[in-house]
Amino acid sequence: MEEDDESPQKNSSTQQETSQGSLTRQKTDDYVMDYRFNLNNALSIIPNLRSGLDINVYFNSIYGFEPTKELALFDLFHVDLVHGWVVDPEDNETRRVVVEKCGSYNSAVEHVISSDIASQQQATQPEADDIDPELIHSGLVISQFLESSATQLTYHGLQLLMDSIPKGKLCVFFRNNHFSTIYKHPELELLYTLVTDSGFVYEMALVWESLEDVDQSLSCFYDSWFCPSHGSNADYTGPPETEDHSTVLNKPQQEELDYALALSLEQHNRQETSAEEPETQEY
Repeated sequence: MEEDDESPQKNSSTQQETSQGSLTRQKTDDYVMDYRFNLNNALSIIPNLRSGLDINVYFNSIYGFEPTKELALFDLFHVDLVHGWVVDPEDNETRRVVVEKCGSYNSAVEHVISSDIASQQQATQPEADDIDPELIHSGLVISQFLESSATQLTYHGLQLLMDSIPKGKLCVFFRNNHFSTIYKHPELELLYTLVTDSGFVYEMALVWESLEDVDQSLSCFYDSWFCPSHGSNADYTGPPETEDHSTVLNKPQQEELDYALALSLEQHNRQETSAEEPETQEY
């Protein structure tokens, strides 16, 4: 009799375990398929990295990008791609036109072109009935926004970057149609971008540059330990006349140094976030 009483409980427990096991396998299978899809996309675009990636920015978020296969490269390596070209939501008219009506950079450019054509038609045919005044107005609003944010960074976007990027986190920063490394220091709580301009190749003390305003007039240089740099503020195009060969590295050595620095920071970041990532079974 006791075995008969326990049998339904055992069956129910077995069914629950079977159901949970099926869900786990399904999630794992979905993860593997998604990983393989991203891997194939990433491999297909690697040859195009020398000429750049096709990126379309959305103006509503620092994480706003049009989902394309190019972004699979960042998803594959769990790297966040961010930008600071975000419209201030308190600017109602700009938000209505640029964010709600256009949404992305490519769409904004198309609206400006259409607006210019309509403006020219209005100038040559003032009595035409098919000219849309809203189209012309939208083009002017978009043009004003693009001109005022020519550095592809707004103060609202900069504040979002400061508030949203976790401390000690490395991200890829898209700005001025270029990709760079951005880092939020865990103690100083400032944003820094990695100095990669070839003009500073012989300035070994210039490793990071602070990101404090949209035109970088307040930016300062820092060394690899995030201490204020004593290097020159002038742009360098070659070695100084009194070159110290003990501090000037050749290109392979410099690449190894940059790689080691990035690897160290990324390892520190992975250690902090490893506990948050679910374990997955590989097949």
